[in-house]
Amino acid sequence: MKKFLMMTLVGLISTYSKAQFGNCQKSKIDMIEYQYEKVSQIAEKRDVSVQMRTMKYLVNSYCKDNKKILENLDQIEIQGHRNNIEFLAEEVKRVSKFRSPEEEIKSLKASYEKTKKYVSTNFDQLYLDGLIKEGKKNSKLKQKSCSAIENRKPPIAKLDKSGKVVENYMRDQDTIGWCYAFVAADLISSKIGQEVSAVDIAQTYNKGDIYELFGFEESEIESGLAVDAANLALEKGVCLENQVRSDDFAYSKNGGDLLEELKAIEKLYDQYYDRASYKKYFLSFKKEGKDLDKADTQFYKDLVCSKIDQEWRGIFPNISVETLVGIFSKASSSNKAIDALIEASCKKRIKPKQKLTLKEIRHHFRPDGEALMSELDKQLEKGDMVGVAYFSDILSDKYENADGRHASSIVARKFNEKTGSCEYLLRNSWGTDCYSYDDSYKCEDGNIWIPGEYMTQAIYGVQYYE
Repeated sequence: MKKFLMMTLVGLISTYSKAQFGNCQKSKIDMIEYQYEKVSQIAEKRDVSVQMRTMKYLVNSYCKDNKKILENLDQIEIQGHRNNIEFLAEEVKRVSKFRSPEEEIKSLKASYEKTKKYVSTNFDQLYLDGLIKEGKKNSKLKQKSCSAIENRKPPIAKLDKSGKVVENYMRDQDTIGWCYAFVAADLISSKIGQEVSAVDIAQTYNKGDIYELFGFEESEIESGLAVDAANLALEKGVCLENQVRSDDFAYSKNGGDLLEELKAIEKLYDQYYDRASYKKYFLSFKKEGKDLDKADTQFYKDLVCSKIDQEWRGIFPNISVETLVGIFSKASSSNKAIDALIEASCKKRIKPKQKLTLKEIRHHFRPDGEALMSELDKQLEKGDMVGVAYFSDILSDKYENADGRHASSIVARKFNEKTGSCEYLLRNSWGTDCYSYDDSYKCEDGNIWIPGEYMTQAIYGVQYYE
């Protein structure tokens, strides 16, 4: 492909030795080295001017005789400028396959203006004009196949009488790595019209008894596949959110975090076990007879009188103190206790009348983004929300797309006349806040519109109903 940018560096040594921080305060060296590695890594691809301000502040504040360190940082910053221009030049060519790259060309030239004392660049304007023309042509072609689609419906959204979305009902996985379970729950919920519990789906998928052999507690078992989790739940029968809650713990002592709610139940079980058992050497023996009855009774009274916090009610609102103590008395571990609490809460599981089976197309190595987006379009046009596996770095930075495996769902599609992009509405499970996302995305209550040219770079899996 024709090169439209000729670039030379002014006064830059292309390789440089790693900075040494022996003259820095010992208590700050680890932090400074961490920031240094981070800045160096980003500079391999992008401009690090913003990050460099923090880095230089640390060096000036905590390092004596820092002239050589600052010179090293200057070289890294210049290298970042050069690599940023090369990156944007490639992005101009890539984006032209989807739409006009006018914004990227503008960013490219602005980046050069900031760095022209370090980098001498000649642009082939005729070639750039050709890419703009090609991009506009490709955008018009895409517009024909990018009809407006809206697949949100109860219980994930509230609709008015005309069918328009007036409110989004978002989920929040908090700090636990159960994104797959939240996607699975949403995919099932949208089909049966009732909100399904993500915690129950995760518990069914996790098989806590097996993990227990390796010393894992329920709160430590993370990551999974949305399709496998959903199909297991559909086979077993699903539990509703009002029976086993997955989020919205606004009044809990633990600040509303699902992971902390699970840990609180594990801790509560440990309290019971410590009080209703005694330990001899490395073995544990249950108390017997009156001693055990007395311990159970006192634990029960402490819960009733709120001497012990009733934290289990965040996830299990329908479990009484009596039921909880009965389950704890029979469970041999916190994993088994949580399993039993879920089963006690979900006595009437729901199995859809129509057999539902989810399927996934997943590219583990070198994903074909265009093929996966084509499949995504095909499934959206059937009227269902579609699960996606992708690299979540793209959420905070549209140019980053190689790290942070994550799962969400796509619930709508539209063509943006202003930008010329086909955009997809991604329903995430990080609550209603918008601060985590790239400023260029339009965010609606935690749903974000992502242009197809960026989603193509990050996607590696599509999940849908057969």
